[in-house]
Amino acid sequence: MFAETQEKVIYTGTLLKSLFLILFSSAVLFSQTINPDSLLLSLESTGKGNIARPLISNLRVLVAADPGRTYLLAETALLSDEVQRNAQLSYKVAGAKAECLISLSRHREAERLLSNTIEKASKEGQKEILGALYIQAGRNAALASNLQTAMEHYLTGLRIARETGDILETAKGYTHLAILYYILKDTKKALEYNGIAMETAAPLTDKSVLADIYTHELIILINVKNYILAMDYARKAEKIYIETGDLRGQAGAYENIALLYRFLNEDNKGFEYSFKSLELKKRINDVRGAAGSFANIGGALSDLKRYDESLVYLNEARRIRDSLNDLRGLVAIYKAISAVYEKKGDYKKSLEQHKLYLDYNDSLYSADNTRKIRELEAVYQAEKREEEIESLREINEKDSMIKIYLLITIVLLVLITAVTIIAYRNKQRSNKELDAVNRDLKKSKEELEKLNEELNFLIRDREKFFKIIAHDLRGPLFTLLGMVEIIAKERDGLSGEKFDYFARESYLLTQSLQNLLENLLSWATLDTGRIKVHAESFDLKAQIDGIISLNNSTAAKKSLTIRYSGDDFIDVHTDKEILNLIVRNLLSNAIKYSVAGGEINISAVRSGETVSLKIADSGEGIPEELMEDLFTNKIQPKRGTNNEKGTGLGLRLCKEMGDLLNASLSARNHAGGGAAFEVMIPVKYHPPVSDK
Repeated sequence: MFAETQEKVIYTGTLLKSLFLILFSSAVLFSQTINPDSLLLSLESTGKGNIARPLISNLRVLVAADPGRTYLLAETALLSDEVQRNAQLSYKVAGAKAECLISLSRHREAERLLSNTIEKASKEGQKEILGALYIQAGRNAALASNLQTAMEHYLTGLRIARETGDILETAKGYTHLAILYYILKDTKKALEYNGIAMETAAPLTDKSVLADIYTHELIILINVKNYILAMDYARKAEKIYIETGDLRGQAGAYENIALLYRFLNEDNKGFEYSFKSLELKKRINDVRGAAGSFANIGGALSDLKRYDESLVYLNEARRIRDSLNDLRGLVAIYKAISAVYEKKGDYKKSLEQHKLYLDYNDSLYSADNTRKIRELEAVYQAEKREEEIESLREINEKDSMIKIYLLITIVLLVLITAVTIIAYRNKQRSNKELDAVNRDLKKSKEELEKLNEELNFLIRDREKFFKIIAHDLRGPLFTLLGMVEIIAKERDGLSGEKFDYFARESYLLTQSLQNLLENLLSWATLDTGRIKVHAESFDLKAQIDGIISLNNSTAAKKSLTIRYSGDDFIDVHTDKEILNLIVRNLLSNAIKYSVAGGEINISAVRSGETVSLKIADSGEGIPEELMEDLFTNKIQPKRGTNNEKGTGLGLRLCKEMGDLLNASLSARNHAGGGAAFEVMIPVKYHPPVSDK
């Protein structure tokens, strides 16, 4: 039987790594008659020609075989006359390019390409393709660990797919939501959404999507250790793959069945299906997949203490990984081989293999760092240029305003001088006229003094604000640097308890800094007038559910329960991103100021043309003397119930963002203890009166 650690290494490392890549093109099967290398050569020799349709039809096969060559083919297809004349076909080819980038882990490039394609398709009214593009963008965001963005893209894609009657993309949308909730450790919702995906996909003629959904179901069931039911879904997926001739899917099904037999302590049957999977992968020339099978078999033999046999299979996996120059795979293999030698008692060879593991791990770390540094460098340079341009623009605007004020001042001085000279030379002018001039002068002076006073107040306000920000950034940064320095320099001397403490505190400090910087960036953008409201229709309840899911882990650290009550579906037309920012800040405050073991209650109720959104915590409440200045920066930030630190920027930001949406914010202490914040949101956005 596999040990718990082996279960995590083989199952999580092999199966979940490819979880999102299963669904991208379920419409095409890996037929026994298709040779991907021959197909690639054929398409490459065709030139621009009419390669777009066969490329899209066989995309799943081609990306699995060689994503780099497939990407170049998609580039070529975009230049063909057929694609130039057919807008919908051009969007599908762009999606194929993005799929290659996702497979190559170039998520930033895929994000830009999909964002531009979605924007163009939206402008041209190509709604029937938007659902698929949003779901693909969600999968790319999820693979890049941007789970909030992934959730929003999935919900948008799913809504569009339902509106257009696209059953295939609707099924994909639901199963992707299931995967996301699985990652968020919400097994109940994962099973619920995957069940809806099964019902949706049932009428489809192409059953390959249903087979993929069955595979996801068994993955979730393994997580809750329901191996019998998981085996039932593995058999269902196997049957579909056999009926449709999908050899790659069939090989994966055999690997899953082998894993389940081992969980059920039927090792002989497990080995039987492992070898069936291996033979099938050899048959379809899936070299990388074969290496995975060799590694899995070797690991299983090691658990059974058949060490010599285990080394034969692990070394074969190492040979294949080496020929593919697969650094990540070699790191895992050398570590596994070292562990087997250690179990055998051959510590010399174990040490040799462990050194190779460390060498390859360092190479992998260096390669990953180099790639990340280059990506960050490119982003930094782009952002730096934008900041320089924006800075010059602001300086030019300020210079222009100064010139205008100087011109006005000069004109006023000229007028005053002229009036004085005329009055002096023409004494016959009445005293009334002189009094009127004096009153005008006095009024002008008062207005100038008032403007000057307001300007000084704003300068003092801004200086005070940046002093607070500088202080709140400097403290956590120095603390974080000190902790990381201790971990780096004294790693071997730290006990497990101390290491866990420093790692946990470093994580909390990093999370606090991230929240601070996000709020600061939003405030700065708002302050310069660059935030524009982009209203759209969406389900407010679904957005709240997504935000709650992303904050459940933080709340759990204080044993807090977040509950929702109110309407199940609330259709609003406003700016989703701005409203999300307000709700996230208010929920974060509620978590910060609630006592451990308490509850946070969120409700949303529509009344006429207004929605009342309330977030109530279980803290100590707000002192009455502070209520008046609650949404300003006059209040010194108060630490949370677990000594969490804040800047006081969140509530001020919520108020200013609420003003943009023509929404009102208020706060009160409720009878049960704690504070309650209420946001009154118009069902249909209309600009504030001052903006008209």
